[in-house]
Amino acid sequence: MRRPLTGKKEYVSNRRWGRSLHLRMLPLFGSFLLLGFLWAWASAHGWSVVASPNETPTPTSTPPALQAPAVFGYVYEDRNLDGHRDPGEPPVPMAYISLKYRDGTPVAGLMTKDDGFFSFDAITATTYLVEEIDPPGMVSTSPNQVSVDLSEGGIVEVDFGDRVRPTPTPTYTPTPNPAQPISLTCGAVYSDDTRRGLSRMNGYSCRPTWDESGPELIYEVTLGITQPLTAALAYDPGLDLDIFLLTEMTPTACLDGEDVYISRESLAPGTYYLVVDGFGGSAGPFHLRLECPALPPNPSTTR
Repeated sequence: MRRPLTGKKEYVSNRRWGRSLHLRMLPLFGSFLLLGFLWAWASAHGWSVVASPNETPTPTSTPPALQAPAVFGYVYEDRNLDGHRDPGEPPVPMAYISLKYRDGTPVAGLMTKDDGFFSFDAITATTYLVEEIDPPGMVSTSPNQVSVDLSEGGIVEVDFGDRVRPTPTPTYTPTPNPAQPISLTCGAVYSDDTRRGLSRMNGYSCRPTWDESGPELIYEVTLGITQPLTAALAYDPGLDLDIFLLTEMTPTACLDGEDVYISRESLAPGTYYLVVDGFGGSAGPFHLRLECPALPPNPSTTR
């Protein structure tokens, strides 16, 4: 009896199946090779993968630990002018951010640093206004005032977009030696230039090691009641201006001296002087914001 050729047939069948599998896999391998080639070519030419419509172009924010209620955000250079913070858009330092109650009463203020970041945390649960003052040479591409509802707590992000002023800044011809001191009004923003001043105060008792040999401008503010005072300074990169708080128009009567921001929780009624001076002879344009809200007497201390 002839033996069946089952083993041979199975071998031939398996060999044919293997050849069929190889033929079927060739298009798949070819697709992988083509995708790899296209990816390498795109990377070499500076192309990037475009996000799908379900993805948001806004970069993921990773703020430091904040205690709610809180509001935080970034000031960024809106290079494509779309009003949204996109990947690769650089931060904007020296922007002044203020936090106010809904009726406009100031709560706090600060200047953005090199990363463009700002935050106010552990604040009262209510509705706030968050405002930005553009740094010198920049204009906004998004609203400069945003209402934020924190009445139920939580943490909210608010970003502000700026762009470089499109027209060149005209050459400034300062008017020398204005009448000083210059009167200030609480809640206002002043634009000025220290090149209008004279260099009469080269050092201050509160910062004895600082060389303030640049020209200075002197401002005067009068407080009718005991209240807080905040003064914020913004100026172009490359300048090195400082701000000083005096009780008299003499450098020996200095209460405080800072780079860009002075904040006093309580100042007695009277006349005070804010001096914008230049470190190491520096001089140029700046913005000065003054906040000194007239707070009502504390009911707990009223008899």
